[in-house]
Amino acid sequence: MFDYLFYRLYSFYDKKEKGVSSISIAAMYLSFLQILMIFFFYMIVNISLKGRIALKELPINDTYLKIGIVVFALLLDVFNYVIYKRKHKALIGKFRNHPLNKRFKVWMLYVIGAGLFLFPFLYREVLKML
Repeated sequence: MFDYLFYRLYSFYDKKEKGVSSISIAAMYLSFLQILMIFFFYMIVNISLKGRIALKELPINDTYLKIGIVVFALLLDVFNYVIYKRKHKALIGKFRNHPLNKRFKVWMLYVIGAGLFLFPFLYREVLKML
C-alpha cells in the first residue's frame, strides 16, 4: 500500500516540480500520512476507552514526550527517504501501467489525510451525543 502511495506522490511531484527532489517530497508526505494513521488509531482507541491510555498520564516529562515525538517523525522521514530512494525506479516500472492509476487521483491523498486527522474528533462528538 505504501509503495503505491509513494509512486503516486512521486509521479505527481516529478511532473510538477522539476527543480525539487520528488523523492524527498513524496517520502515526506508519506511519512506524514503514516503519522496521521498512528494518530487516528491512537485517538479512536483512546476515545473508545474514555481516555484511559492518554499520553499525559505517562510517567514521562511533557518536554521529553514532545522531543520523542519529533525525533520519531524525523527518523520515520529519513527511513522512508532511504528506502524509497533505493527502490523508486523499480516502483515506477511496477506501477506505471497499474489499473488504479486511472481511478485513484493524487488529490484523494490529501482528502484521506484530512479525514485521518478530523474523523477522531467527529467520533468523539458523536459519542457525546449518544
